[in-house]
Amino acid sequence: MEVTTISPQYQVVIPKRVREQFGLSPGLQLRVIAAMQNALVVDLDARLALAAAQLAQTLRLPMAASIILATARLHQARLYTMDADFQGLSDVELIPKQA
Repeated sequence: MEVTTISPQYQVVIPKRVREQFGLSPGLQLRVIAAMQNALVVDLDARLALAAAQLAQTLRLPMAASIILATARLHQARLYTMDADFQGLSDVELIPKQA
């Protein structure tokens, strides 16, 4: 994991490895959305896959969306998304898209 510090002028230096990985160059505009404090990488095991399949069938979600939702629910995490597939789900925070 790369770490960077905000300067007193609120500037951030993007580490070289990250710049190279994402092909960032001077003048490129980035939209800053949020800063994650913690992250967890989760294996798609049989239990999660079955939970996702049930959600896909019950909620009529695309399989990728149901995997995301099943993962969030399994870890009791609030899901924030701009994906309209999640519209109307009480445990999902739908963020409106900017025009």
